[in-house]
Amino acid sequence: MNVFPVVVDVLNRVVGLKLDDAIAGTWRIHEQGSALISSTSRDAAEAMVARLHSYGIDASVGRSS
Repeated sequence: MNVFPVVVDVLNRVVGLKLDDAIAGTWRIHEQGSALISSTSRDAAEAMVARLHSYGIDASVGRSS
């Protein structure tokens, strides 16, 4: 279980989201169980997932529809 401010901080500092986007993404995760954080190349997405995992945040690479 991750604390809301920690997830916001990681999305902001580690992933590089603007603070408002990190807060909105964290709310979506909290309310819906998941959120699209970034749309990027598969290699970049896999690197981002590895960084999130290193902070204890569950993440995965999905396919865009």
